[in-house]
Amino acid sequence: MKYCLILGMMALALFLLGGCLSATTQNNQTGIKNASATSMHSTGGPAGFVTYENPAYKIKIQYPSYLMRQEETTGDVIFFLSPQDSATEPFPATVDILVQNMSDQPITLDEFTNQSIEAIKEFVPDYNFSDSRKATLAKEDAYLLAYTGMQGLIRSKWMSVYTIKNNTLYLITYAAGADKFPVYLPTVSKMLDSFEITD
Repeated sequence: MKYCLILGMMALALFLLGGCLSATTQNNQTGIKNASATSMHSTGGPAGFVTYENPAYKIKIQYPSYLMRQEETTGDVIFFLSPQDSATEPFPATVDILVQNMSDQPITLDEFTNQSIEAIKEFVPDYNFSDSRKATLAKEDAYLLAYTGMQGLIRSKWMSVYTIKNNTLYLITYAAGADKFPVYLPTVSKMLDSFEITD
């Protein structure tokens, strides 16, 4: 089924994200791909935040201007990368947004949650769920999953918040080393609060 493939891709991409992003950051220090379909401008939101808007995917989000951004990578609409603190930091913290039309294989939020949990169990070694609950995203009913797992020798933590509106999945995932996860969480919470579906 289409959503099973999406979940497998999502879980595998998240598991591999650290190494891939580390290499990408080293090879492309700007980390920015400008697309004609998107825009970025200052906002009246939190100090130092700017707005990313993508009319093609009907999304808008505020993010700190110090984050790097990369678009249309690993199947996502966009992901944001934190600056790495040092050469010893295994990978930057990331926030990635996936938007996927599910009209061919409609799925409920509960079904997607159950499939997500199974995908995490399959793809993330030494997983441990730390939070699993109903949430709100872009004023829509949503779900939040937070969990830890191993990436090689590094313990990492992920938090995914997602909703389904008009048969379209909107999935935002925050990933970081487990020790760095609390550092960026307040910023990520502001980003999540600012997320809009603009249809």
